[in-house]
Amino acid sequence: MPEQLSPREERRQYMEMATELLVELRRITEPISKIVNRLIESGDMLALDAADEREEARGAVTRKLTYAKAAAPGTPAPTVQVMDASGEVTERKQRKCGNCHKPGHNAKTCPTKKGKK
Repeated sequence: MPEQLSPREERRQYMEMATELLVELRRITEPISKIVNRLIESGDMLALDAADEREEARGAVTRKLTYAKAAAPGTPAPTVQVMDASGEVTERKQRKCGNCHKPGHNAKTCPTKKGKK
């Protein structure tokens, strides 16, 4: 019949096993971490290369946004003129504030916001 261990001895054995497991886990995960880091670096380099190729192919892309002033209630929704990469100006519906749902500003700069956090 196995010898009964004191709680202190039992804890010491469990700590020794846990330490051995931790050493083994580190031995296994270290090469995996190196591989993952290399893959991330390669992915970043590919993304940078692709961005460079796009920029070289069509030049730097800039967008010019012009915003309309807030409209009176009952009027059609205001639009925003957007210039795309080819230089064409298109219109799209202007976004509204998340607090008061009025166009012309966003929730962060809402004039009707009353100290909400």
